[in-house]
Parts: sequence; C-alpha cells; structure tokens
Amino acid sequence: MKKSESRRQSFEQQALPHRQFLFGQAYYHTRNASDAEDLVQETFARAFERFHQYKQGTNLKAWLSRIMSNLFFSDCRRRKARVQAGSIDGLENIVPAADLPDTRPQLEDMAPAEILEDERFLQSLDERLKKGLEDMSLRYRDAFLLSTICNMSCTEVARKLKVPVGTVMSRLHRAKAALRESYLQSV
Repeated sequence: MKKSESRRQSFEQQALPHRQFLFGQAYYHTRNASDAEDLVQETFARAFERFHQYKQGTNLKAWLSRIMSNLFFSDCRRRKARVQAGSIDGLENIVPAADLPDTRPQLEDMAPAEILEDERFLQSLDERLKKGLEDMSLRYRDAFLLSTICNMSCTEVARKLKVPVGTVMSRLHRAKAALRESYLQSV
C-alpha cells in the first residue's frame, strides 16, 4: 500500500466519525444546511491537506473544529471587506443599496444620537429597519451605527465610545441579532 493511500485511509478512519459534530458546529455558524454542508466539506479538504501536521494521539475533534472556525471566520472577514457600508448581515435586501443616498461623509462626524435625527439618513431606511433601530438599546445602537453607517472599525468604535474592543464586538453582535429579530417579527 502506498504512503498516500495509507494516509488517506488513516484520515478517513479518524476524521470521518466527527462529521456529525462538525455539521452541527457548521450549522451553528451558518444557520443554513447547505452552507453548513459546504463548510464541512471545505474543512475536511483543508484538514486532509494538512493531516501531516496533526499530532497523532491529540484531540482530532478539536483540531478539526479549529480548522472549521478559522475557515468560517476568514470567510466572514473576506465578505465583510466586500460589504457596502450600511448593510446589515441577513438584512441586505430591506433597502436596495442603490437607493441609499451618500450620507457617509456627513454622518461620520456625527454622534450616534445625531445620526438617528438626520432626515436624509432616516428617509433612506425601510420602516422595519427604522423601527428596529428605535426599539434597540442605546448602547447597542450606538456601536451598530458607528460600525455600519460610519464604517468605523471595532477599534475606532471602542475609542469613540470609550469601551473595550471586546465590548464593541459583543454589542454589534447583539444589535444585529436584535435587528434580525425585529425584522422577522414584522414580516
């Protein structure tokens, strides 16, 4: 038996039993069965390429899980770099991007509370999105507006709000979750 065939069989015997676990983790990340399946396949492909780096006897499940998380978050970073300022994960189609007036230069200099009072900005929002922002907790809304509308990095938002970067990331996550929930309730 060739060395490559032996490596393939060893990988299959050790890694494939973790497929169900990986699918659950992928589904948690993507919230979509098809995307989760793609992420699992990509994880197995990457793991097989690097199986020579895996130390036999260590936790293979954790190693595969780490590969999956790295793939998912790298993809998120790539997508975020391509996302237009003002879009919200999962809510991109509420307001077509072409309909949004270019208010960024003016908005970047405003405080978050002032942004919600800007008429041009408010007119660019869908009613469901506007209601979601109005109902949102002030601390989540401030972080969200500075990040998405003013296109500030988490570090810049943290500096402006005088909070740790981890707090900003948590607030952004909760703000987006609140907007998704608000949007789903209004549909």
